[in-house]
Amino acid sequence: MLPGLDGFTVCRRLRDRLPGQGILLLTARGSEADVLEGFRAGADDYVCKPFSIAQLLARVEAVLRRVRRVPAQAFALAGFAIDPAALRASRGPAHADLNRRDVDLLALFAGAGGRVVDRIELLTAVWGYPRAEAVESRCVDMHLVKLRRKLGEAFGEVGEDLIETVRGEGYRVRP
Repeated sequence: MLPGLDGFTVCRRLRDRLPGQGILLLTARGSEADVLEGFRAGADDYVCKPFSIAQLLARVEAVLRRVRRVPAQAFALAGFAIDPAALRASRGPAHADLNRRDVDLLALFAGAGGRVVDRIELLTAVWGYPRAEAVESRCVDMHLVKLRRKLGEAFGEVGEDLIETVRGEGYRVRP
C-alpha cells in the first residue's frame, strides 16, 4: 500500500542488494497470504497493525540478534565453503541455498572444532533463548533434519552426513 512500489517488492529488492540485512515488515496487510508473501519476499519478521510497542521492540531485538550472529566472512566447514552474505554452501561445482539460521548453525559447528554441541548451546547461540535449559522444543532437531535434507539434495550423502547426532549429548560435524 506504499505509493509506487508495494512493500513486498521493496523487500525483495532490499534482500537482493543486502542479503545479510535484517528486515521486519510492519504493515496493515494481515491475511495469511500476505504474511506468507512477506516471508517469501525475504522478511525476517512480519508485524501487523495494530501492534503493541513492547512486542514490536522484542521482534526488532530478535531480528538484530539473528543478523549480528551471521559471520561477515566466508568460512570453511569439512570441505564446504559457506558464504554468509549469499546464504550459500558450496563444494566443488555444487551449491545449496541456505537460510540465515542454517548459516548460524554451520558457523557454530565450524567454531566448535569437532566437539559435541548440546541442544542448550544451540538454543542459546542460534535461536537466542536466554534460558534455553527451560525450553522443551524439538525445533533444533527439526531444523537439523531440514538442513541435512537440503545439503543431501545438493551434495548427496556427503552433505546429508555432515552433521551427526551424538545420542543423548547433542550434535557435531563428522570428522
